Amino acid sequence: MISRFPAGIGSLLMAVIWILPVAFAAGAVVVAVSRRRDADRGVITDRLVMVGLVAALSAVAVLTLQPLGGTGFDAPRAPTLNPLSRIGRKDALDNLLLFLPVGFFAALWWRSRPRPVVWAAGLAFTASCTIEMTQLVLPINRAASIHDVMFNTLGGFLGGLAALLVMRLVERSMRSTEALGPELQTETT
Repeated sequence: MISRFPAGIGSLLMAVIWILPVAFAAGAVVVAVSRRRDADRGVITDRLVMVGLVAALSAVAVLTLQPLGGTGFDAPRAPTLNPLSRIGRKDALDNLLLFLPVGFFAALWWRSRPRPVVWAAGLAFTASCTIEMTQLVLPINRAASIHDVMFNTLGGFLGGLAALLVMRLVERSMRSTEALGPELQTETT
């Protein structure tokens, strides 16, 4: 059935088929073992953020480690280690967008730490380096690239900035609701 679709859409559908069960299973495990970390944060919020982070990392792992073409177990391709070599716009954008959710959920998870965006970018960098090293070693017909690490890290950083923006907007909204007073709060809710 998937072979009826153009190559890119068929690959995307296969990735979604693999991602959903992995993400849900990982999320279920996280919810089952997670505990309340701070008294002022809700347990449900923490669990949802962690499920989002695990789902995003699971999606990244499936999309970047599934074999490409043929049987998929061919010799690894030569890595691209020169950061000044050319990279296609589509590859750069794909790598950047792939790590936006990782950075977003990581920054939300580490929101009580100083500089959560830096933590999010650090997680994106670490995950990207791990993926590229795995692609270098495993025979999955994928090529490791320094460009992937650079754009994945940038995607994690931008996702963290987006989370920071959302957190500030939510805080501002909560402060303005608190300023209304008890009479008006019940009318607006």
